[in-house]
Amino acid sequence: MEPNINQEMIDTTDSLEAVSVMKGMKNFLFWLLVLALVASQVLFWMDQLGLVDKSGGVGCATAGASALPACVKSCPAVNPADPNTAAAALGLDPLAASVIEEKAEQVTQQVGLPAPAPAVQPMTTEQSPAPQDAPQKTFVESLKDKEMEFLTISCATARSLIRVSNFFMFMTAMLYCLTLLMNLKISLTGKLGGINHISRAFFCSLFLLVFLIPWQVLLPGVVLGVMYLPSELLSGAWAKAESSGFWKALMYLRFTGLWLLAMWLLISAQMRSIKWARATLRRLGMAR
Repeated sequence: MEPNINQEMIDTTDSLEAVSVMKGMKNFLFWLLVLALVASQVLFWMDQLGLVDKSGGVGCATAGASALPACVKSCPAVNPADPNTAAAALGLDPLAASVIEEKAEQVTQQVGLPAPAPAVQPMTTEQSPAPQDAPQKTFVESLKDKEMEFLTISCATARSLIRVSNFFMFMTAMLYCLTLLMNLKISLTGKLGGINHISRAFFCSLFLLVFLIPWQVLLPGVVLGVMYLPSELLSGAWAKAESSGFWKALMYLRFTGLWLLAMWLLISAQMRSIKWARATLRRLGMAR
């Protein structure tokens, strides 16, 4: 009888050591996942507040007035001042575009059309009118402008930050789910108790992992995930939200509503796991 009691005590001690390691890893992954989720939400609100520099898109130079909101909300891909890049954006070969321009000049000379009017010479300093006094900014307004310039990031930086946050978000969510699964197995094999709490925590983390997966890439047009791609936020895909309240509500539901659901599942899983840890200590007589 005595060897059986000693073996049970050894097994319980080993299970407690494993649980202590799993608790530390679980808490570390929880805070890392919280930081990744907060970073993704901060990037969304920075885009909404105009803190992402999107000036200089080639689409704005070639699009019409109806596509102007999409141009304003989209990140530049090429330099519109370069004729070669502008022709490439329109789907034309740069060499073919130059040949067409030369042919047009030859036809103009053969037909005998009047030459274009000379460019207007700039006014000299003597002829230029006196500049008007611009309104001077106050000290508080200048500080606000400097602060906004300091917080503004480029499109390339925003894309990189979104990719990094998505990487940590997916990897930590998967590791967090596996850690809770291992805690569940340790509780079952070591008979530590608290199976109700750890089982609920595991299923909450499993649902969290399912909601985080970017299903818009795997199943386009079917369902969306909490993780969004840089192109979804920075390429003017939600330009309709600027003029429609319905699309604005859908945009906030997609970028903020799903994020709140993921955060709620994560906090629920963490709270259940804390109750499980207390239940194991209470069963072993180490806590009340």
